Amino acid sequence: AGLTDHQIIDLVIHILVKHLFLIDQCVKSRIPVGRVGGVERAILGLIFLRYADILYKQHKEEIENEYNSLKGTRREKTIEDIAIEKCGFYLPEEASYTKINDAPDTAEKATLVKKAMDAIEKYNKQMDGVLPKEVYVQLVPEEEPDLLSRIMRIFMDIPEDIGIDLFGQIYEYF
Repeated sequence: AGLTDHQIIDLVIHILVKHLFLIDQCVKSRIPVGRVGGVERAILGLIFLRYADILYKQHKEEIENEYNSLKGTRREKTIEDIAIEKCGFYLPEEASYTKINDAPDTAEKATLVKKAMDAIEKYNKQMDGVLPKEVYVQLVPEEEPDLLSRIMRIFMDIPEDIGIDLFGQIYEYF
């Protein structure tokens, strides 16, 4: 017999917590202690961005189908409105975790993450002023400018079919 869903979730949590612990130790060893709170907010922001990307992808086909079916009719809606109805928020292209992850491993990646958070807040008023935006540069220390990219690649290992419960448990780690 194979693993149950619960056992799989436990295994994934164990693996992710191990990765997060390693990230935490790595970051704390390179960043002054006074800046660690910002680092934790940055990592939480990246977890949120990855979760938002995964959740949006899970609804993207349904969102696009409804948008295309209503386009040009009296019931036409913006894609943003449909996305908010279907998954609770709209994720603009510039906030795609995958797209940011694929960008070059330079300090510019911190700016891309900040712009992603700004874009999410712009299209989702319920998130206005809530998302961390100025903290990602702390994950691009001069002595290791690819640290943010390395952390993002680890979060890319989170399966695309993950459930909300697992993200909640990861979030509790911090």
